[in-house]
Amino acid sequence: MQVAEVVVDVAALHTPFSYAIPDVMLDSVKVGTKVKVPFGKRIDYGWIVEIRESNGESDRKLKEITKSVSSGPASDVVELCIAASKLWGCSAAQFLKLASPKVNIRTKLDRGPVGLDQKGYQQYTYGERAGVIWEAPNFDEASWVHSLFEFHRSSARSIIVVLPNESRVGGLYARLLELGIEALRYPEDYQKIDGDPRVVLGSRSAIVASVGQLGAILLVDACDPSMRDQRSPYWEAWRLAKLRSDISGCDLMLLGSAPPIDALNKELRQRSLERGRYTSGWSASVSYSRLIDLEGDQFKKIGEYRSIAAGIAKRSEYPLDFEMAVIHNQKGFTSQLVCQACSSIQLCEACGSVVHGVAEAGINPLRSRVESLRSKVVVDELYCAKCHATRPVVCMKCASRRIRPRRSGIDRLGPTLEGVLSEPVASISRETRDHPQSKVVLGTEALLYRDLSAAVVVFLDFDDFSFSLTIERAPRATYLYSRASKLVSRSKGLVVIQHSGSGDQIRESLEAKDIRSIYRSELMNRKEVGLAPYRFFAKITGKKAQLYADQLSLRSSPQNADNEVVEMGKDYFLLRANDEQGLISSLQAATRPSAGVRIEMSPRSL
Repeated sequence: MQVAEVVVDVAALHTPFSYAIPDVMLDSVKVGTKVKVPFGKRIDYGWIVEIRESNGESDRKLKEITKSVSSGPASDVVELCIAASKLWGCSAAQFLKLASPKVNIRTKLDRGPVGLDQKGYQQYTYGERAGVIWEAPNFDEASWVHSLFEFHRSSARSIIVVLPNESRVGGLYARLLELGIEALRYPEDYQKIDGDPRVVLGSRSAIVASVGQLGAILLVDACDPSMRDQRSPYWEAWRLAKLRSDISGCDLMLLGSAPPIDALNKELRQRSLERGRYTSGWSASVSYSRLIDLEGDQFKKIGEYRSIAAGIAKRSEYPLDFEMAVIHNQKGFTSQLVCQACSSIQLCEACGSVVHGVAEAGINPLRSRVESLRSKVVVDELYCAKCHATRPVVCMKCASRRIRPRRSGIDRLGPTLEGVLSEPVASISRETRDHPQSKVVLGTEALLYRDLSAAVVVFLDFDDFSFSLTIERAPRATYLYSRASKLVSRSKGLVVIQHSGSGDQIRESLEAKDIRSIYRSELMNRKEVGLAPYRFFAKITGKKAQLYADQLSLRSSPQNADNEVVEMGKDYFLLRANDEQGLISSLQAATRPSAGVRIEMSPRSL
């Protein structure tokens, strides 16, 4: 009798269960097969992760597998899913679901000869395992895929190309069809992908696609927020791709102008193209100070931008989705405060974070904050949410007391912009699905993530990004600027940056196209304060976080003395470690409650 170790599709269960394989299924199941198994009083789905011989009497009472559902992922992908579950402290079922085909069909593809241009300036970067490739934002993804396709074509190896969202996947897919390159989309082409294709395209879940001989994984713009799962276990695409590269022995390339800052470690080699080609791959840009150039009116030059956009669109050789895209990263009221006299954002004296208005003691701080925004009056004093310092309602730059919340978001700015330009203005946010027909659009940063084109992109206030409170502030601002450059690249258009006029190293470096200096400064700051990639964190929250944190503290030993559990608040703890492997070992060594605990590796906010 043979026994299968099955990972049951229950999120709270992290260990596989043993089931007997019926004799009629011995030839039809393998490692990775998706099955139905009895679990308690119900029947659940599961995946076979190991097949072994029976140990004798102890296995005779095991329940049998009920049904074989589909062929499931390949054995190397099963190994990847198990390794990922250990890294992110979750059930392997969460990754196995992404890797499972919908139908039990294997299709071999007819590979005919394809005539392609043999030139490929990117080829020198291949064949060196894992690496970060610094590329200008206006690069053509299809050129990289073409070059990668030619490099691995002789060895009949497949490549997986991962992009941030389906909009960009569709654009690259159409471009590859024009070049005559065979490409399949994941997960739409489950059964064909299981048949060993050459090129697989998809969003982050394509990393777990089952292919034959895998030659390389190409991640485009791994810094994009879509490359990180927004729900538990919060896994990141580049880390999962690095795991698969280690398991499969294939190449890994993180391609983009703003790589994830955690990826700049000793394990990933950094490579860049020549300086002249890199700097020429950025679109033209111009910046204006709201205080000096705009005299406090954010729409003062909007008509001028509109005229420039119309001229560029008229001369463009390609049809454009929009003529002008205005970026403002607020949907409703904004919580940042600005001085009406000097237009400076109000920051904390102690830590430099953005301060907020609070009311008198005894009143709900959240309600008082909302009330102050609605009435456009700061009630009592300014409060820093980061270091809890307070100060009077006085501008630290000019001593004025005329401090008010900044303007409203795109919901309220849309009608205002329509009045200024005397033409329809469409609003685009993350929830927008239909493609607007207006020549001018107003949107949040979600507009930049789409595969669109425009003549002019205007950041109404770039301080929204360069002065944000997130620890990913520098890479995020760099990436959004690069996406704006990409949007206007086809039309050879213009990127306009409006800002408060205060000193900002990130913005100044972006204008000089000196991206490396932003990352050097950010890495230096992270080393001083102890953030990734120099120290590693796990965020532990939930009703039973206290219980799990106590277990972690008890498990501390001289061998992992560098690990530390810090209480950050009610049901909120941080586990800190000097290396990632030590962090993972500590999490696995402690007894974890079956429910009531959520673990986030490498959290974006502390």
